[in-house]
Amino acid sequence: MDKLFESEHCVVHHMPELDAAVMVLKGFIPHKEYVEISERRLELFRQKKIRSMVTDIRGMKVLSAESQKFNNEVFIPALYQVGIKRSYMVAPDDTFAKFMLDRSNQKVVQRDGKLKVELFAKLEDALDFLREELLVKHA
Repeated sequence: MDKLFESEHCVVHHMPELDAAVMVLKGFIPHKEYVEISERRLELFRQKKIRSMVTDIRGMKVLSAESQKFNNEVFIPALYQVGIKRSYMVAPDDTFAKFMLDRSNQKVVQRDGKLKVELFAKLEDALDFLREELLVKHA
């Protein structure tokens, strides 16, 4: 994995063999910084022609309502524009957090239907799933 970007709350790696970005988000991310990180990620996806993203949010605190709104209304629609086809999330073991993520993801899929979204408990499980999916696609 090649490291593309790092800040206090985000690390982005590129896995060219999977045409994927692997991100780890951690801590509480103030809204302004969340927007900056998101814009930076979109630019990296565009530059590297990344088609899949795996985001580990196990160490991340809850997003503010303002950041959630930005995520749903700006960031997710922009993912389609830069060519992201798959979004896999590694979620915390918290039942409520998983419920909220699942609910949010269902809205995204129902609204747009362009993005494949899956939740995982471990980063390696998400990467294995992506590898298998790409093998099936290219078989």
